[in-house]
Amino acid sequence: MPFAALRETMPTEDNQFDVTFALENADLSLLPTISSYIDWAVGPTDGRIRLQGTAARPYITGSMTVDNGAFKLRNVVKPVTDFNMRVVFTGNTVTLERCGGNMGSGSFASNGFVHLDGLRPDDYDELDVDSPVFKGPVTAKVNVQKDVLSLPGGETRNMPKVSGRLFLDNVLISLPSELPESSDDMPLVGMDFNLELGKNVRFLSPSLGDLRLAGSAYFGGTTLMPNTSGSIYVKKGTLSYLKTNFKVYEGSMTFGQAGTLMPKLVLKAGTKINKTSVFLSLNGLINKMKFRLMSNPKMSEADIIQLLTLRSDYYNRDKSDGSRFASMLNIGLQMTILSEVETAMRNALNLDVLTIERDTIDGSKNLGSSTDGSSAEKNRDNNDYEVYNITLGKYISDKAMLKYTQSVTTNDYNYGLDYELSDRVSLTYKRDQDNDYYAGVEARFTF
Repeated sequence: MPFAALRETMPTEDNQFDVTFALENADLSLLPTISSYIDWAVGPTDGRIRLQGTAARPYITGSMTVDNGAFKLRNVVKPVTDFNMRVVFTGNTVTLERCGGNMGSGSFASNGFVHLDGLRPDDYDELDVDSPVFKGPVTAKVNVQKDVLSLPGGETRNMPKVSGRLFLDNVLISLPSELPESSDDMPLVGMDFNLELGKNVRFLSPSLGDLRLAGSAYFGGTTLMPNTSGSIYVKKGTLSYLKTNFKVYEGSMTFGQAGTLMPKLVLKAGTKINKTSVFLSLNGLINKMKFRLMSNPKMSEADIIQLLTLRSDYYNRDKSDGSRFASMLNIGLQMTILSEVETAMRNALNLDVLTIERDTIDGSKNLGSSTDGSSAEKNRDNNDYEVYNITLGKYISDKAMLKYTQSVTTNDYNYGLDYELSDRVSLTYKRDQDNDYYAGVEARFTF
């Protein structure tokens, strides 16, 4: 193979490579060495592929077939099984004659072709995907076809256009490892796409919180000049900050911001520590959010952060600076270690909710024999104790969740039922270790 084939663009008689790959005795187990996104792969392959031209303008002929293969994508629990695929290469055209498989109780199937101008796709046929996959059904109808973008000066540019509809219900959504800084970081793609959220759509992140979502959004235009609309709102949920859960009372992502795919995020949540109400708000484009902490009685943000970190120790003026630093180091370790423990335990027990939370209780309560005073340190000024609670929750229907909370520090526990009448009204019933019960109605209004 001439080295000029790796450097030069246009193929000539002297700079082309000509390599043939025989796949009759090959196996998908090579995939993890090619892609870091695949943990493992098995299954026989068949076919023969001839690669000619240069690295910049390859000319590929032949075919590749996979029958009854399987592979696992990184960070996805369930592998793809019963994977079957046939790809035909005819020079500058790659045709996906068939591609399908199963993931859990779902399946997917697709076909189509792409025409290559060098290494850049410049023509597309329909690529239809109907895919109820993962833990809950994710149904998508996707068409990919050629479109032409008109540029200033009368110039045009070919690009793919993605159109269709994505419907999500009974799904868990987590935050990606990183967000693009702007639409400029994305490839040029035309859009005509609808996103709809059905029942039981949850955003769940150990470090950020647990949100129930609903709504819809539309994506049009291109990734560089997007035209978006719609809104996704928070039905209910909690935000986690400094290992403290804040109850969300208003939350929405509104699309339609000029020149960007990023929605405007509004989140408002609150909690209570001792006799102080603390409020948290996030406002702005999702990659440029403004964060605020407020309280009643009024405190500075620095004092609020200390209160969230030190809890009852914040009011203990006898506490040494060394003890305060140890408390702040402790909360840092909790945020990194406990979050991972929560996720692993929740997945292992197949629960919808498993959280380890800090709380402050009235020090006049009898802590019983479950503590020797060292695991729940009493604040002499306010007669309060800092405790840790474990909360378990499981949905028994689309609207009803059974919950159980046990204190690690004391003998206290409670159990009950949360029932969602509508997106804005819910009922709560709890009974504790003393057989005292609490029944309440929660309603959310926006004004």
